[in-house]
Amino acid sequence: MKLDRAEMNASLIPAPETWRRKVLLLSTGLVFCSNGYASSGANEEIDALRAQVAALTERLDRLERRQSSGGASQNVADSPLVQHGGPRHEAPGRSDHVAEPPRLEFGGDFRFRAESIKQEDQNSRQRQRIRARFRLQTSLAENLKVGFQLNTGGTSPRTGMQTLGGGFSKKSLRLDQAYFDWTISDSLRLTGGKMPNPMYRPGWSHLVWDDDINPEGLALGYDKTGWIARLAGFSIEERGADKDSFMLAAQIALRGKLGLSSQWTTGISFYENSEVVGQAPFYDGSAQGNSLDTQGLYAFGYRKIQWFGDVQFDLRGRPLRLFADAVSNRASDSSDYGYSLGARYGGASAPGDSEWAIAYADLDADAVLGTFTDGDFAGGGTGTRGLVVYWRHAVKRNLSVRLRYFDNERENGSDNPLQYRRFQADLDFKF
Repeated sequence: MKLDRAEMNASLIPAPETWRRKVLLLSTGLVFCSNGYASSGANEEIDALRAQVAALTERLDRLERRQSSGGASQNVADSPLVQHGGPRHEAPGRSDHVAEPPRLEFGGDFRFRAESIKQEDQNSRQRQRIRARFRLQTSLAENLKVGFQLNTGGTSPRTGMQTLGGGFSKKSLRLDQAYFDWTISDSLRLTGGKMPNPMYRPGWSHLVWDDDINPEGLALGYDKTGWIARLAGFSIEERGADKDSFMLAAQIALRGKLGLSSQWTTGISFYENSEVVGQAPFYDGSAQGNSLDTQGLYAFGYRKIQWFGDVQFDLRGRPLRLFADAVSNRASDSSDYGYSLGARYGGASAPGDSEWAIAYADLDADAVLGTFTDGDFAGGGTGTRGLVVYWRHAVKRNLSVRLRYFDNERENGSDNPLQYRRFQADLDFKF
């Protein structure tokens, strides 16, 4: 147990009651000697006892005054009541260092959306939706963080949007992220829990991952000048009575610069999914475009290889970013390929700035797991193709408006795919 200086001094300096007992004993002895002895030798001893009583009384008075005024916390070596036969030793002082409490960082965003959906075989929909996200991150050490995020919406892994309605009913708020982030070295990083997606995505491609997917498991990231690498193990489905479904992900990419204002990235990813064939579709049992057997279970496995690349350079003083993304499922007999091409020009980070973007995607039914791909494109899932365009404008530093339009097709098992149109108008607030 570590004592500060005041506690140590208090333990070394006798309490006033101890000195009072000494004075009382000496006084009693003095009275006894005065009554029992009257010789000249005894008188000398009595005088010596009287001198000791007087000295003790004076020291007792000084001690009481010092304690009443906080003087007991003075340096032990300077106290007249604590003397040592050898050199005087100063008691260790109290450390001036106080451990800093963990730093807390709060943030979040709010989105209001007006949306219109028209699908060929269904009634048109017009709806208003909201999304609110609240983030908290705390730094436990210089290289160790823990983060949390709450999100509106239901339990869907790829959206936090909550449709307004239901007679003004209360809306749910759920745990969307809970993770640790440990920077092991300048280039090595370990993340675990329900985390922000650690895999690199080219441009704003959604072939493999929807923006809102937060995988669960462990991920190791290596970032070095000129290249990056990722190795992750994600838990998809835990089954008490059957084998569990996992995803093993590995990624490596090279990156560099073309002049002062241009940069490029190109790489390859591998995704191996275990225990898929013969299992019910993940999350809610919906096929999401994937092929199922006669019992409604996955007909194929998913062993995906992804090739990607993007390049960014300045055009008339504004950034232009181009990307290409392709994926192939080596565990499927057919309908196993997908690709996406896109461009984005400008930026909407400063008030008054705008950006424009366009992308085309074509995704076969079994190229990827439909549960995790884009949830807005053609209504979500695989077996889709078409265009998406958007425009974003920064109104204020923390307020932007975005308009987005989808012109897509959905496969329906015939030669005539279903037409799908979707329009979204978003107001995004950040705090």
